[in-house]
Amino acid sequence: PKYNSTSSLYIDSTIVTPCTDEIIFCVSIVIHDRVEEGEKANKGEDEDPAKVGLFDVRKKPLLPNLPNDFSEESIYQVINTIYSVAAFSSECLVISLLYIERLRANTGIELRLSTWQPILLAAMIVAQKVWDDRSLLNVDFTIICTTYTVRDINMIEKKFLELLGYNVSVTASMYASYYFELRTLCEKKERAFTLKPLTEDARRRLESRSMSIKQELENNRRWQSTSY
Repeated sequence: PKYNSTSSLYIDSTIVTPCTDEIIFCVSIVIHDRVEEGEKANKGEDEDPAKVGLFDVRKKPLLPNLPNDFSEESIYQVINTIYSVAAFSSECLVISLLYIERLRANTGIELRLSTWQPILLAAMIVAQKVWDDRSLLNVDFTIICTTYTVRDINMIEKKFLELLGYNVSVTASMYASYYFELRTLCEKKERAFTLKPLTEDARRRLESRSMSIKQELENNRRWQSTSY
């Protein structure tokens, strides 16, 4: 992946840890660029509701207290708000971005102003379950997504997995590719990037765990709303 580094976004946050703040900063820029690309490519036309209808915030806002736009600042606020409850590992954001790019590549679905928030949330939920040994339950996300029931959260996660073809596998080389692109983007913005590359043990664990979950999902063709 190649990301635009021309953003003017500047955020000095003391709410999150430095390495998480840096990752949120970088991912916000990438998501902004992808939404901008999606809006330009579709020229205001809606995507197939059969594919993205569950992600449409025009029907039900995901985070009604935050601005419904795709400025880099707003995207940062959305990710930071979710992080305030989820407290996921920084690596989860790298994996989330990988899943979003896989969704775009495999389905042709673009991020749009009306869909990027729930798609991002679904990617983060799945990434956390793949990476973290102890992930949050989907009901926990209703604390911040107050207009969404646990059933709503379950359904957007299920749809996201279906669109991925249940392929949640992540190789060490895939992770490294996204990690280094994000690090380069951050460095071009003259910001520190303190998140370390995965250790050999972590690489093996990520590959083994993500492949095991992928196989389980493919074999069962069913989804669990609490954990995999």
